[in-house]
Amino acid sequence: MRGVTQERAMPADLEAERALLGALLLEDSGISDVAGILRPDDFFGEAQRRIWAAMAALAGRNESVDVTTLVAELGHDVDGIPGGRAFVSSLIDGMPRCANVRAYARILHSKAAWRSMARLGQEMTDRALAADGDVVALARTFTVDLDSIARAENRDAAKPTFAAVDEGHYRLTAPAAAATLEADFLRRERGALKGQLLVRCDLPGARTFDGVLSVGEYNFSSTRTRQMMAKYLAERSRAKDLPWLDLLEELDQRILAADREGEPDLGLHEIAAPGEVEILDVDGLRLPRRHPSIIFGDGDTGKSYLLLWTLGRLALRGLSVGLADWELTAGDHRGRLGRLFPDQLPEIRYLRCIRPIVAEAERLRRWVRDRALEFVGFDSVAYACAGAPESAEVAMAYFQVVRQLGPIGSVHIAHITKAAEGSDRRPFGSTFWHNSPRATWFAKVAEKTPDDSVVTVGLYPRKFNVGPVPRSVGFELSFGSDTTDVRAVDLADVADLAANLSVAERLYLFLRRGSRTRGQIREHFDDVKAGTLRQTLLRAESAGKIVKFPSGTGPDRYGLVENRR
Repeated sequence: MRGVTQERAMPADLEAERALLGALLLEDSGISDVAGILRPDDFFGEAQRRIWAAMAALAGRNESVDVTTLVAELGHDVDGIPGGRAFVSSLIDGMPRCANVRAYARILHSKAAWRSMARLGQEMTDRALAADGDVVALARTFTVDLDSIARAENRDAAKPTFAAVDEGHYRLTAPAAAATLEADFLRRERGALKGQLLVRCDLPGARTFDGVLSVGEYNFSSTRTRQMMAKYLAERSRAKDLPWLDLLEELDQRILAADREGEPDLGLHEIAAPGEVEILDVDGLRLPRRHPSIIFGDGDTGKSYLLLWTLGRLALRGLSVGLADWELTAGDHRGRLGRLFPDQLPEIRYLRCIRPIVAEAERLRRWVRDRALEFVGFDSVAYACAGAPESAEVAMAYFQVVRQLGPIGSVHIAHITKAAEGSDRRPFGSTFWHNSPRATWFAKVAEKTPDDSVVTVGLYPRKFNVGPVPRSVGFELSFGSDTTDVRAVDLADVADLAANLSVAERLYLFLRRGSRTRGQIREHFDDVKAGTLRQTLLRAESAGKIVKFPSGTGPDRYGLVENRR
């Protein structure tokens, strides 16, 4: 049987001491972060204590701390350190520049507290075996000393902090354990709250992959899952004395409380009025900066090409842009991008999607968040739907995923249902696809050239509820041997596409070329009823868009107000 006074190794972590000093040599700004935690006695090794004291002295004089200044500060003391100057220089070998110095400091302070406890225990044992002094007074003395150790450890231990990162995404930061626990992609399944639990740990010796100790599916409602995970984290971190169960308990309880309470109500009268919605204008194609839009039409109308071109133009303006695609490969899009932008390739992040968007939701959210994307194209809606696109349930599920991506802008390529009435007015002829986005554009292609080398596409606004309805725009795609040129065109000059314009739009385009008499206008619009044309002129004049120029020698002329200015 082991004797009560048998010598045993004192608690210490020399690896953490070395790592801390090396990290501070690489980044001396970290000294201020740990100055309130560390004391000289927190270092077990004599050499480490001397080095820390020299570092603290340099920092106290606002001098830089590096290998050269540290050796100079140590002076003759450096020769008393095993390894001398070579040992000091070796401290930075293999050290990351962004190490968690507070985590190392907490380890050292904790080990020092255990050493204080061990010394106090040894003294208590020696005094008790010697039966020396007043037992009551001695017991009280040791009680005070124990309480002092406990209060010092409790005072220096940083409490975990809990925060909601975004919708369904929470984080618990535990500096004392050098750990971060994140809950994401939360959902309810049979009454239980489930999601992804990601645990990062910066403790030396922890079995991590790029700093991640564990990541996987987790049941936040299950105490049994909590207990099993705590044992698993203790094993992976090689730190069984850390309060993993307490951290999981706090995380789970806070998340469950937040889930029960939901978002608090707000006083609308207390909320600042929103600013004007920012609109992105790409040669007349107007898209809300932070809301979804749809471009829909028949197949083979150049929609995908126009989407890639639009994303490229936005990327060249400095926006962080992505393309989520269910149809073509990355190579296909790279080839098209090179033809569209032969002189300067814009930066577009590509994400290949295979499953319906509801199954890709977590992956899309992570992609948008990790890449800090501001605008994303989706090509195309039909392939991304988990069912018949014209179904109300499918449409609502689709846009539920889009809303979860956050306040980003997006363009979704959709099609028409030819059999549906008004298919050129709404995507898939559906009210739900029409109502969910902020803007919709109908795409129609003019008759192509025999070799399909030139395609002219008209885009007609069918909905735009974030400002004045924009005018229809046209684009001509010219396919050369090595390049694809895109240029804006006047739809009034394309017979196949001008017919889809409203009378008011046609009138605007006609007068943009110069003022005209009523007779010239009537002659140009011989396919429009006289009454309709007269009412259009009156409404445009009342709206202040056109003006009548009186003529003393001939008939009055009509022109655009903007031209008059």
